[in-house]
Amino acid sequence: MEIKFCYRHPENIARGRCYYCKRNICSDCRQLIAHHYFCSRICYYRYLQQMLWKRLRKHQVLVLVVWNAVLTVLLVLYMLFHDGEGSGHRETFPLAIDSVETRTASWSKATGRYLSLMAQNPQMHREVVNDRVYELKVPLKRGWVVTIWHNDWPVITQIAPASMTYVFPISLWYGKNRQRVVVLNEQQALVYDYMFELDYRSDLVEQLSTTIDRGDVQKPLIALTFDGGSTAENAEQILAILREQQVQCTIFLTGQFMERYPHLVKQMVADGHEVANHTYSHPHLTTFETNRRHDTRPGVDRRFVHRQLLRTDSLFFQITGQHLAPYWRAPYGEYNREILRWAAEAGFLHVRWTNGFDTFDWVSDTLSPLYKEPEEVLNTILSRDKSRFRLNGAIILMHLGSRRVQSHIYSILPSLIDSLRSRGYQPVPISKLLQP
Repeated sequence: MEIKFCYRHPENIARGRCYYCKRNICSDCRQLIAHHYFCSRICYYRYLQQMLWKRLRKHQVLVLVVWNAVLTVLLVLYMLFHDGEGSGHRETFPLAIDSVETRTASWSKATGRYLSLMAQNPQMHREVVNDRVYELKVPLKRGWVVTIWHNDWPVITQIAPASMTYVFPISLWYGKNRQRVVVLNEQQALVYDYMFELDYRSDLVEQLSTTIDRGDVQKPLIALTFDGGSTAENAEQILAILREQQVQCTIFLTGQFMERYPHLVKQMVADGHEVANHTYSHPHLTTFETNRRHDTRPGVDRRFVHRQLLRTDSLFFQITGQHLAPYWRAPYGEYNREILRWAAEAGFLHVRWTNGFDTFDWVSDTLSPLYKEPEEVLNTILSRDKSRFRLNGAIILMHLGSRRVQSHIYSILPSLIDSLRSRGYQPVPISKLLQP
């Protein structure tokens, strides 16, 4: 065994190494700090600095956002409360905002408070737009600082490197969008403070902000749909039956399903099935589970719904090179008008199932009143052929995963498909079911 000596006291045998610099140290040099041995407090402080830097790098995006927000707040406070040396004369400069009437905010030197145009005449500064990305044109001189606020949140802070008109793309939220533009000159004096409101509307979003639970009741078409949450106990058997019966259907998948079973996703696409969105993590979106009402659940907002849907679409594209069909199904059937609109903004139309056509294949407890045997499910579906609209346009709900160890509902698929065809019905995907 090699004997090592202290780097400070060569005559002393080393009893360990510094936790930071890794140099050999003797008992006289060892300092126990925060459960570790260091050769000096300098190394300890360097260790703390290193750990802090690692944490900052891990959350560098958040740090940059917070830093940008702090700088913006400081600039605004400075603007509001600093008299500004040599600022007896305030520059005015026109602000070009597309078709909104161009004006300049007025400044009261006596009070040091700006009088915004929004306060003077709110109606003059509202505009209805139908483009999600709004191009804000701001003329700036070299060295001026511009801060743009969107719905009371600073989104852009920039120093103009040259005198010119700058174009800032602003992503709009559906509905009301409050915009504010604050510009300071090189002496941190206010040039102008402009406020206006944009009302973003889209015919497409309005059309998608609804739910579909049945197709045309005049056409003998019926849709078999399957949900894939997090498990796939029956997926291969179901795909094999559909392949043998030459039936294409719509399958709603979560992002977690795609991550766990990418080979099944590729098989669905190869078989010609239509794959749609079932969110990423299958979350509860409303409070129905607790109070039997479909109020939007705390923590669920526009960004949350968009992330759930768009992340799933991105995963599907990575696996298949295609985007999902423009349909989605809310987990547990939990949704409301607000959630439907948020999903519509992301480009997805909600597809439920027809009342009475839930196969309850997800119920595995034989003592549950919802538990049904395969034959019972088959007879229930076919018996509705005598109802008012018969089976025209019906959407049937089934699942790729189930905890049942026997009496699997998917076993009725061959008989169900044969019976539907013999009665003149054609099983089709949702896109064909909704064709005019």
